Amino acid sequence: MFEKKRRMRQATAFDGQDATRTGAPAPDEAQYLGDLARLRQGAQTTARHTPVISDGQFGAFMAGINAAVAEPAPRRHPAWTTVSIATAALIIVIALLSILYPSPEPVKANTVESVTTELNNATVDWYDSKDGVTTVWVKSKGDGDL
Repeated sequence: MFEKKRRMRQATAFDGQDATRTGAPAPDEAQYLGDLARLRQGAQTTARHTPVISDGQFGAFMAGINAAVAEPAPRRHPAWTTVSIATAALIIVIALLSILYPSPEPVKANTVESVTTELNNATVDWYDSKDGVTTVWVKSKGDGDL
């Protein structure tokens, strides 16, 4: 806030509206005043080269503006609009189906109906625990080598 007020006072002094200012400016102030001088010179140069519309040209100028305003906006091909809307609708439907559609039932493959083995000197057995987990194991007869 103080910097802004200081810059405003410097700009006022630069414009010549501050008669109480005396002495040489500080180095940072001199740089700021130099920047203001360059901006003023650029604005004056631009203003000198800006074309002016005279009263005789004003009718043609306004006719050009009215013609541009009255011209309808260019239309895009409607196929792109249709494709965009269809794609957005498809994405929404897929998202809703994935959220609202019930998930499949979990696989329950823990019922053992029969077990057999073709290994020599081995038997197969199973055990159903209380929490529904079925364990199947192979037992060897004899020395333990299957």
